[in-house]
Amino acid sequence: LTLPGHEREALGIARHLSERLQALRRNNDCPRCWLQRYHCICQECTAVSLNDLPIRRVFLVMHHKEVGLKLDTAKLILASFPESGRLVVSGIGPKYQSSMREMMDAVGEDPHRSLLLFPDETAKSYEEISRE
Repeated sequence: LTLPGHEREALGIARHLSERLQALRRNNDCPRCWLQRYHCICQECTAVSLNDLPIRRVFLVMHHKEVGLKLDTAKLILASFPESGRLVVSGIGPKYQSSMREMMDAVGEDPHRSLLLFPDETAKSYEEISRE
């Protein structure tokens, strides 16, 4: 199998994610909050409406090693935006990830209607963004 380096890396990440997601299913963990069903918190996460905001889509960019972690709090953001939130896994490009394509299209069409959340030293709060 001869693939360019970036595609080989994306394949490795996809394989890792597949194994992690299979483990969640095998353990019958909640597919939304990734906790054991007994400890599931999804019913406690209130859905946030975007009706009164200019934002229409929320994209959460997550490192592939964080997917499926029980202690990761980013999944609470996704649980709070069940209709408008999408998980985008870094390291897998738009060719192999529909949510990455969707994010790129949404930002390309109207960047002011999408909110991208990711950990970064230059990240801004919603208040800072709304003032711009």
